[in-house]
Amino acid sequence: MVDLCAPCNLTIQIINGIIYVNAHFKEKSAFWKALPSLLERLRAGGDLELFPASGPNTADAGPSSWIMTDRGLQMALRVYDDIRMALEYFGVPPETQAIIGLRTKVVVHGTKNGSPKGLRKRIGANWPPQIRERILQDKTLNPFLSAPNFKRIGRFRLAMGLIRKASRSERYTDLFMARLLALAQLCGVTEINFKDLQELAVHGHYYEKLARGYIAMVIGNIDKSMITNLSFGNILNKGPIGSTENVESGFADAVPKMTGTFVQLGVVQGGTVVTTWPTPSTELPYVQFRIPKDSQAKEGEPIYMLSGWAASLAMRGPEPPPGTAVNSQGLWVVQRDIHGSPMYLYTIAVSVTIKRVADGRLVAKPSSFGWRKSPKVTGQGVFGRPCDCSVPAPNRRLDISLESRFNGVVLTNLHEKEGYDFTFHDLNVVWSTGDMIANVEGADRYANSTYIQVSGECVYCAVDRALGSGCSFLMAGGGRRPKAA
Repeated sequence: MVDLCAPCNLTIQIINGIIYVNAHFKEKSAFWKALPSLLERLRAGGDLELFPASGPNTADAGPSSWIMTDRGLQMALRVYDDIRMALEYFGVPPETQAIIGLRTKVVVHGTKNGSPKGLRKRIGANWPPQIRERILQDKTLNPFLSAPNFKRIGRFRLAMGLIRKASRSERYTDLFMARLLALAQLCGVTEINFKDLQELAVHGHYYEKLARGYIAMVIGNIDKSMITNLSFGNILNKGPIGSTENVESGFADAVPKMTGTFVQLGVVQGGTVVTTWPTPSTELPYVQFRIPKDSQAKEGEPIYMLSGWAASLAMRGPEPPPGTAVNSQGLWVVQRDIHGSPMYLYTIAVSVTIKRVADGRLVAKPSSFGWRKSPKVTGQGVFGRPCDCSVPAPNRRLDISLESRFNGVVLTNLHEKEGYDFTFHDLNVVWSTGDMIANVEGADRYANSTYIQVSGECVYCAVDRALGSGCSFLMAGGGRRPKAA
């Protein structure tokens, strides 16, 4: 039987293809045009100067080069608050900070030579050779060995979309370009051009993983999760939650080499787990334990877990009280911020597997979060910082329940079961108020730049800084277990 619709469908596909290609070239031109003005804004703010200093003094005078100033050396610490805190918390001396790259001035050339992937060949050019080789050859440290790349035809649409989002930020418009330069600096690259900026914009989340992995190695005897988790504050025995290191495979052999602190999570009782830390419990909300037969667990045998994961399990979001209004997405209001903005929760189920490891202990590890497995490479995300809002401001009240807007940017609420539609100009919001393990895992959940709201940061400021940072996703709700709404 002849399909009379086939020619029509083919015509529609051709038209859509033409529209998509036209959008690519349009956004490509817009991206190249936007870069000089963004760099000039940083120059006006004192973070960059023209290189050489005798070069043209306006962005319209032709291809220029820019170099970080002494003030600009600190851009990485203004963007990545967790890295700033790590330097203080671990007492990193100035000479070690220089090895990290925080004393290296990055030069930006206003040219478009070479391939965007050429930047990947220069990753770690300024790193110690042994560390560089280890990171670039290890699939658990180098996301470019195992994670998907963004399709070439859509890269300029994504990059220009991030610039437009940053332009809608009220106070953090310059944070996006500062973030790209900071990633080049932390990844050991001293000179970049406009093609490299496109690569950093599109795959910035991968360069964050590389940068934090490198910083952890230079500091020594820590996992990179111990850097990012500082953002959640001192909430465990007056200190940070510690390590949430996780490996996709080879867990049994990896445990003895892990640098974090292990605590006794609980004991085996009746073929399941009864938790004893931090408080005794026969059941944790939305947590499923599994003890495989090959673990050969014995009755009463202790079960250990990294302190960060154990604390995160104990700090799961609360269940909705009877009679609580739950919207069509399964979200309910847990609390409100200082401006009265509702903060929602959608709880995912977490599966935890108990394994017999190389040193003979029974050790628990998160094996899945909702329908997702543990990420292959961790360490991405722009983590928030407590804001300076001290009095309620009605104009800063935001209700991101289904869909709302911030300065023209659509804020789209997402959750697990629906997945998400990738957007070039929207900010996708995932709520996890008070659910620590969702906040920890959420930073690495999406293959795109993600902002993580923290405790003490209102919804309005989190959205504003997420846009300014050039992020497509916002993990909203902060980290600590909340008070009742």
